[in-house]
Amino acid sequence: NISPDRTLTFREACEYLHMSEYTLRRLCREKRIPHRVYGAKDSKNPRYLFSTASLDRWIREQEMMNYRKEGLENG
Repeated sequence: NISPDRTLTFREACEYLHMSEYTLRRLCREKRIPHRVYGAKDSKNPRYLFSTASLDRWIREQEMMNYRKEGLENG
């Protein structure tokens, strides 16, 4: 059963991802996590919004990058 896509605020996304504000802000600045920015260009306090569907997909991608199938050897 797939949940409907919701838009989360920055704080809600921190809770959803079980992540600190510092870490989430850094990922946003580095453009390493899907998000939308509202506010003036180069604003000191941009408003970040997140899609639960995009975050769920990002989580799955992160899990796959950290997964090593059994039997495979490094190098």
